[in-house]
Amino acid sequence: MKNFLLFCLFLLVQISAFAIPPRPDAFTVRQADGSEITVYRCGNERFSYYTTIDGLILQRGADRSLYYAEMKDGKLIATKQLAHNSEERKAPELKLIKQLSTTSQQVDILLSKPEHRTKMIGNDKDGLGEWGVSGYGSVSSVGKHTIPVILVSYADVEMGDTVTIEKVTRQLNEKGYHDEPHTNGSARDYFLAMSQGLFDPTFEVVAKVKVSRGYAYYGKNSNGRNDVHVLDLVKEACDLAAEQGVDFRKYVEADKGCVPLVSIMYAGPGEANSTDDNADDYIWPHQWTGIDYMYSGYTIGNQGVKVGAYFVGNELNEYKKGGVKKKRLAGINIFVHEFGHALGLPDGYYTGSNPAVRKRLKTMGLWDHMDIGCYLNNAATPVAFTSYERSYLGWLKLEELKEERTYALQPFDIEGRDNTAYIIRNPKNENEYYLFENRQANPYHLKEMGTGMLVLHIDYDAQAWATNVVNNIENHPRMAYVPADGVRQQYYGYDPQGKKDWTPLINDLYPNADNNTLSISSHPAMRVFTGGTLNRPLYNIRRQGNLIVFDFLKEQGTGIADVTSEPAEKVLGIYDLQGRRVDDNNQPGVYILKTDKGSRRIIRK
Repeated sequence: MKNFLLFCLFLLVQISAFAIPPRPDAFTVRQADGSEITVYRCGNERFSYYTTIDGLILQRGADRSLYYAEMKDGKLIATKQLAHNSEERKAPELKLIKQLSTTSQQVDILLSKPEHRTKMIGNDKDGLGEWGVSGYGSVSSVGKHTIPVILVSYADVEMGDTVTIEKVTRQLNEKGYHDEPHTNGSARDYFLAMSQGLFDPTFEVVAKVKVSRGYAYYGKNSNGRNDVHVLDLVKEACDLAAEQGVDFRKYVEADKGCVPLVSIMYAGPGEANSTDDNADDYIWPHQWTGIDYMYSGYTIGNQGVKVGAYFVGNELNEYKKGGVKKKRLAGINIFVHEFGHALGLPDGYYTGSNPAVRKRLKTMGLWDHMDIGCYLNNAATPVAFTSYERSYLGWLKLEELKEERTYALQPFDIEGRDNTAYIIRNPKNENEYYLFENRQANPYHLKEMGTGMLVLHIDYDAQAWATNVVNNIENHPRMAYVPADGVRQQYYGYDPQGKKDWTPLINDLYPNADNNTLSISSHPAMRVFTGGTLNRPLYNIRRQGNLIVFDFLKEQGTGIADVTSEPAEKVLGIYDLQGRRVDDNNQPGVYILKTDKGSRRIIRK
């Protein structure tokens, strides 16, 4: 078998690793002394640990309990002191805590230790893409592509009987797939929608195999270092697939000279989102990329094929029903997040280790799938890529706001529009800009999150993107949203009865009950990192059907008259009498309004 499919890792390989964030909620661990401690899981696919609620760094001991950790010789080691919640700590424990010298800055070094980064940059120097032109990921973000997928059981953990090649093929490819709760389509559906057909993937499930060792071998962590044998899993899985007759040569793409990506679904849960006591021995879902596909990556021996990158993701996700923890087939969210990395997207969440900074530094949250949006509805309902990400991948044309007039912003999912987002640039720094997109209810934007205009503030820096630290500076997030209510909460809340309260997210969108303006004097204001504010005001932001309409630079009056007479009416477009689409034209005259309930004449005054 080894002679038939031999993998070689070149010593000079340029590598990039990216992963889903750890689950955002705290959970309880039972300790060896019978006590319970509430902790957060932290880290990434390279290095993981835990923190207490008050930010102390912990590691698992041999007995699976959590102990305070200290740094020795560049490794994070568990001490002999069992950890407790702050109110339960006794004098000896408090004394040790004062003596511990491990800092979040030291852990940050391990988290960001160079793996040699691939390109994570836009096609233009400002970090934006060019419509119809692929990004720089492992997989080209434009055109038709077929990605091989392998299902993997461990020697001691079998993949579920119902998780068959046919089942996963449907989950990844079937139009309108909705077998599991909260699912709104397949992975292919998602990428077709996000790209408006520019990216057309097929995920071909080629084999179901069983590797030779148990899960704890492949997912082993060592001194905080994650999954030290995961490459063995990738090699062995591809070996076994080839033995079953899979010809990897059919997946080679000529412009890359290799198979761009092999995707692996492994049995059981993943480390990033599990609360199991043995979760440290699970593999953390991640994507790993070689930068130069012609001269690095894995070589499939007798087939003469190189593999440029791989992605590993878990079969099961846990959830609670009636307070009882259960597991079921994972939704497509993890797959979508990791495949986003394969296309070239960086993480949107805080990738550092300081829990206090993590708590204060509010990133994109649920508004972005490359942030904790990948956990929405137990990781079953993917959140739409932002306008920035779609531009970055070559899927979206942006229109720069320059002219003083009234503009109408279409939802991104209306077909046939040339632009579905606007941009305002900082004249002092072309890499800093505001983006404006229209969020309306659709399979990738829950109606519970409200409807309106989402405002993004981007300050692109090629080095931050390349090293995956886009949102790691506390007072300088480089990709953030501007909440209409001035409060960046990131997540939904809970009402006194324990039900989800979506109000914090609803109020992020413009307009809300208290704010329909974004200017130098509004709260929040249109601030820039070069100092001060950007004097490019948006006034009278309002909803008209499923359009967002606003006055740019100067208040213009009513703009479009009678765009919709019924709140539920969906606007499909506005046309002049010659049939030309003129949604953003504010010239007076008679026009045709097309909605989901028919067409009628309107008058613009």
